Amino acid sequence: MNFISFNFKRILFSKYFVFSTISILLLSLILWTIWLLVKIEIYMVWIVFATCIIWLTSIDIYTISNIMIDDVKNGVFGLEVRKGKKPNLLIWQKLLISKVIIWSTIAFAMLIFYCLTLIFKPLRIDMFLDGYIPGYTVFYTLDILLTGLCLLFGSGLSSKLMSFVISFFSAILVFSPLIGVLQTITIKELFIQEQTLNRVPLEIQKMARKNQNGLVSFLYKNLLTLNEKNNIEISLMEDADSQEIETYEQVKLKLNDNNLLERILIYYTSVGQPIDVDNYLNSNSNYNKYLKFSITDNYKNSDLFNFFNDTKIEQEEFKPNNIFISDKSMEQLKGKNQLFDYMDFLTTESMIKNLEDNYSIKNLKTEIKTLKDLFLDYWNYQRFGIKAESGSRVYNVGYFEKSFDFYDVSEFANYFFSSINDDYGLKDGNQLFIILMSNFIFQTSVLVPNTGENVKKDFAYNFVYNDWKKRRQIFLTNPVLSLPYMYLFTKISKKPEVNNALMETLMPGPAIQDLAMFENEDYIERDKWSFKDKDELPIQSFENTKLAFNPIYYYMSYLILGFSFIFIGYLIYIRKLRP
Repeated sequence: MNFISFNFKRILFSKYFVFSTISILLLSLILWTIWLLVKIEIYMVWIVFATCIIWLTSIDIYTISNIMIDDVKNGVFGLEVRKGKKPNLLIWQKLLISKVIIWSTIAFAMLIFYCLTLIFKPLRIDMFLDGYIPGYTVFYTLDILLTGLCLLFGSGLSSKLMSFVISFFSAILVFSPLIGVLQTITIKELFIQEQTLNRVPLEIQKMARKNQNGLVSFLYKNLLTLNEKNNIEISLMEDADSQEIETYEQVKLKLNDNNLLERILIYYTSVGQPIDVDNYLNSNSNYNKYLKFSITDNYKNSDLFNFFNDTKIEQEEFKPNNIFISDKSMEQLKGKNQLFDYMDFLTTESMIKNLEDNYSIKNLKTEIKTLKDLFLDYWNYQRFGIKAESGSRVYNVGYFEKSFDFYDVSEFANYFFSSINDDYGLKDGNQLFIILMSNFIFQTSVLVPNTGENVKKDFAYNFVYNDWKKRRQIFLTNPVLSLPYMYLFTKISKKPEVNNALMETLMPGPAIQDLAMFENEDYIERDKWSFKDKDELPIQSFENTKLAFNPIYYYMSYLILGFSFIFIGYLIYIRKLRP
């Protein structure tokens, strides 16, 4: 007991251990807090990582040099042997005591980092809970390797040699993330196309099929109303002159030839204005001097139109500074009249009763909670909520203009759609909810499978399963990359976009994981620009692919090398000590 107490105290209460541990821990906590409060910055990820490597290396050199070398030179080893301790076991007992102290310190730091993350709740909290925090367990594996190297190079009883070699090795590890970034320059065709941005639409498709009486299923069914041709009527003003009458006939012909009339309603729904379409079309005198648009009774009497009316929430005052795209913070989701505030309105008791009585929508609270999680994922890792400018046009929901791009249809398309794009601003969560649901549901009708015969060379799916040459270039030709890779993927997130975001902090370009989207063999392609029934979509099912490279191979390599070095170093060390 005295032996254990003595060796425990001389490490734990030594000035070097106390000073270095407290200093590094405080520095790491300060950096971690800044990281949480400001935003996720790549350099902050790896500064904290490097700080921990430096601490672990210095403590291993300090403790093992004391155990192996100093105790022999100052006579402590001989004294312990004379008191009955077995020489062959002494080093193992002391190593075990030092590992208990070091590993407990690592666990304590991880616990503090975890608590800080839960307190401050950063935007991309999944990257912390699934990536950075579990990743610190890599230091247990690294400690095994460093211990093996210390025993191997310290077996000659030279602390200078051991310190030099281990410090040099540690310096390489500290700069390993930078080496990973530089490596991308040497690899051709590094960028690969991933499908993870489609996870949220596909999860919504899955919800519709799972809950036949839910809100999502209702929207899938009733958005089909927008495909009908008799929702909007166009007529000529009474005071139109002969030239305007001739132009009107041309416009009407173009509208009928290109199915633009029904697609106008689809478009305005996609930008969150499904009710007042006629007002938008008739309000611009520059475009509509002689044309008049009106919504037909067919659309006004539909369940879809009535649903949008019944779930409309009036905003007291529109303040431009409070529009959704003004900043990327949780307040822009949870603030007054913002997206989550509107979704909470949908789950009030009166609204739940209204929707169940009039539209047979059930399990609304459960679905809204799931949709909140999905919207938050998409907002964090994809593009909605980002202001994008192209010339004089501004897209407040940058990604979605791709879904409903009518500008290549005819010269008359711009006539109907340009005004709302030039002046359009997100006013409230009600509008954004319509935008998201209509766009996500529409996307599921135009997705293309990426498995089977649909695999292409530049697909991430192909990289993960077929392109061994490129994977070898990235993960095996540069062993220095192993430690940061293990750090990021000790725990593999269930969300591929999180794993790819983590990979982006190490090596911009390659997607480490993708969605495998399987084809619906019964799918029949119809009009590209129309909504489709939930049972007639091109994608039948989907799943996450495996990681492009499993970190378990790196872990196994570190452990095998570490224990091998420990065993070899021990044999040399014991032989040195024998008379």
